[in-house]
Amino acid sequence: MDIAEYADALVSGEPSLRKSLLVEASNKYGVAGIVSAVASKYWINSVEAVRALGPIAGLAQLKRTVHTVALYYSGLSIGGAERVTAFLANLWAGMGYRVVLITDDDTSAYEYEVNQIVERRIIPSYCKANAENYENRAKALADILNAEQVDALVYGQWLGQTLPWDMLLCKMSGVSFLIYTHGVMRCMFDADCMRAELALAYRYSDGVITLSDVNTRFWQLFNAHVWQTINPLTIEPDSSKRAALDSYNIVWVGRLSLFDKRPDEALRVMAEVVKQCPDAHLIMVGPFADDATEQQLRQLRDSLDLSDAVSFVGAQDNVLPYLQKASVYLHTSLYEGYPIALAEAKTVGIPSVLYALPYLTLVQDESVIQVGQGNRSAAASAICGLWQNPEKMKQLGDIAFNSMVGMSNYDFARLWRGIFDSLGSSTASSADDDVMVDLMIDARIASSKSYEERINSLCSNQALLEQSLSSKSMEIQSVKESTSFKVGLLITAIPRKIKAILNSLRR
Repeated sequence: MDIAEYADALVSGEPSLRKSLLVEASNKYGVAGIVSAVASKYWINSVEAVRALGPIAGLAQLKRTVHTVALYYSGLSIGGAERVTAFLANLWAGMGYRVVLITDDDTSAYEYEVNQIVERRIIPSYCKANAENYENRAKALADILNAEQVDALVYGQWLGQTLPWDMLLCKMSGVSFLIYTHGVMRCMFDADCMRAELALAYRYSDGVITLSDVNTRFWQLFNAHVWQTINPLTIEPDSSKRAALDSYNIVWVGRLSLFDKRPDEALRVMAEVVKQCPDAHLIMVGPFADDATEQQLRQLRDSLDLSDAVSFVGAQDNVLPYLQKASVYLHTSLYEGYPIALAEAKTVGIPSVLYALPYLTLVQDESVIQVGQGNRSAAASAICGLWQNPEKMKQLGDIAFNSMVGMSNYDFARLWRGIFDSLGSSTASSADDDVMVDLMIDARIASSKSYEERINSLCSNQALLEQSLSSKSMEIQSVKESTSFKVGLLITAIPRKIKAILNSLRR
């Protein structure tokens, strides 16, 4: 059989022959070659491939002590996930593991600092990968795993389209595969079919790392090995650096992106606040997503008559001074995985008002006042209510600060030592025949495909209408340029002039 025939047989052929075929194909074409061949054929239907190969992909894995750990994320530029990636690489190196940090080849020039003993490697970008060129990425990743003798890979690109294929490649290469989820599980439901298909890959990973109880319970439906952690603090709790809480300043921190962070909602909340407290001032810290967003937000600020009440201060290397000036932190995101800005606000003892995100670990104390998503008047009332009761505001500030003191003592090394040690003693996967999970995944995929087909149909209809409109416009232009039309205009010029005069006289 050639490589394409092996790919077909492995996924669509007789299930009882898959194990022997996989060994045969891998020996003949290499793991990267066979995974690439399968990806080439099943790129837009990864579920079928993962269902066939997931249960047998780990046959090459040996229960061995973890010495070399690889960590993958697309880049190390500014961002919460990027910062966590650098932190983990440094943490593991400090724990005595040999660490290989893998990023994409189109990463930004600016990067978080990484210990010099961490090995750096690059592979072709995940976001540019497709059925035709995935082989380049597969070969690069396989070469790194083999050359560096990697025992386990922690995969941070948890929503990436290459996750299923990279997972199969790792497990077929004898490398344990852990998925670090940087966000909330709702992301598996509010996007395209590809996201729905990703969920099945989680079943066959060697474990999943989450950031909240809700995410832990969700992923335990798919995998028996789920570990919960927190993100490292960016500001250490220090009573001497706490906010005085004696101002009418509100602080909002984050990337000014309309889609998810919704800074426009912060402006609309502020419009309600100044009605009750004219001295209030909103400080918005963070970069604009793009020029169009900046223009839109500045125009909205001016239209709400908030030019003197709102300051855009841009991206800041150090947000501490802005937090210390504030007495309330405002958060308007539609969803979050682990909002570092909220943690920073709590660390300096600022009470917070949030559009409800009840699944977050950080909101589970009284210092965080949650209101309904989009309920601007409730958010404004909560903010002004704090200013009207300074004693309560300071009490909530104490609660916020003390909660972060507790989190600052979190033992990351103990957690990760336990995770890596467990890989040498057991395999991690939920039951392969979990009918409920299969039904859920299949229903989600069917729903996504139905919406995609509807969208494609609407796009096709729009294209036909635009084509028809263009054709009619050309016909009209052709008529206007014809000799007969021009002669007609000349003949009717006097009657049209008389008609215009009569119409003006009647008025």
